[in-house]
Parts: sequence; C-alpha cells; structure tokens
Amino acid sequence: AALTQFFLWTSESWFFVMAIDMLSSLQSPFTDYKSNVRRYHGFVWATGLLTCILLVSIPDFAGESEFGYCWTASKSKLRHDHSESSDSSETGNLWNLNFQSWLLFYIWLILYWVYAITVIFWAYRRLNSGLSETLRMRLRVLHSVTIYVIAIIIYWGLSFCIYVPFLVQGDERSSWVEQMMNFMITCKGYFDFVVWFQMNDFHEVSKKGKGKKADVDVDVDL
Repeated sequence: AALTQFFLWTSESWFFVMAIDMLSSLQSPFTDYKSNVRRYHGFVWATGLLTCILLVSIPDFAGESEFGYCWTASKSKLRHDHSESSDSSETGNLWNLNFQSWLLFYIWLILYWVYAITVIFWAYRRLNSGLSETLRMRLRVLHSVTIYVIAIIIYWGLSFCIYVPFLVQGDERSSWVEQMMNFMITCKGYFDFVVWFQMNDFHEVSKKGKGKKADVDVDVDL
C-alpha cells in the first residue's frame, strides 16, 4: 500500500512541479535551474514519503482497494459504517466513495490540474503580449508542459469515464468494465513513457548532435 501511494503521488507531483517551473521561468528567466531542480526533488520525495506514512500509520486506511490491489482500503470499517447509516446498496457504490484515496490522492490531483491549466493560460497570454527574446526561449518549456497537461487530462478523463460504471455496477460489474479499468491502471506507466519521449524529442537532439559533429570535422580538415 505504501509503495503504491508513493509512486502514484510522486508521479503526479512531478507534473505539478513542472507547472511551477514554467511559472518561475517566465517570471525570472535567469533563475538557477539546478537549484530549482533540487528543491523540486525535495518536495516530491518528501511529500510522497509523508503521504505513505499517513496511509500506513492511520488505522484502517491501508488495505485492498476497489481495484483489487493494495492501496487504500475500500472496505474499511469507517466506510462500512457510513454505508450502513446511509442504507446504500452493495452494488451501487458511486456515492459510497473511498474517502481515503480522495484525501490522499484524488483531491490533490484535481488541484494540480487546476493550477497547471491556470499557469498555462496565464503564460500564453503573457507570451502573446510581447516579450523579449530571453523570455521567448522559455517557449519550449511552455510547449512541453502543455503537452503533458493535455495528455494527463486525457488519460484521467478516460479513466474517470470507465471508473463511473465500474463503481455503479459494484460487485455485479461486467467483465469488460473490469478489464478496461485494469488496463487503464496498468498502462499509466507506458503512457508517461510515451509522453516523456515526445516532450524530449530525442530524434531531433540526435540529428543536431550529428550536425555539430560534422561541422567540427569540416573545421579540422580546413
């Protein structure tokens, strides 16, 4: 449960600090990038560790999730008592939410989205208003973060569209809904992998590196 929470939190928190880096880059183009990266790493790993400690230290928080793997307990005593008091059915779990996962992950994920979208909107408006060439060099950062934000929103949007029928059908859910939910969970790492390579554009970097090497060879021959 702690490892699941740690990797989920740190993955989405890095998305958050990318938006922070874009904002600081536009406000202070000459900021020390290396020192900022150290602070970003400290924030991501420290908060991830803190949420892990909270998850495992609070009684009845960790356990088997509604997805079938160890994370936040979907059948905790706290949630069970709430469901009995509200007379909810066993099969309709849409409004019987796993509040542990919302407290430790989903609420923060939504806040990260809102912040990133706000920063992107502000950044595009500022860039379109006319800036110096120094600030225009930050366009690549803005482009990368925009791609990442859009990709993350698409991924979690599709996941939510499957998550709703997954909860509504409860224990009587169809096999295709369960399989689609499992697929969306397992493909998150592959999704990040593809987006990361797209953002860094290694093919263009290798072409530029070869071009520089060729220039050096010509200079030496002359």
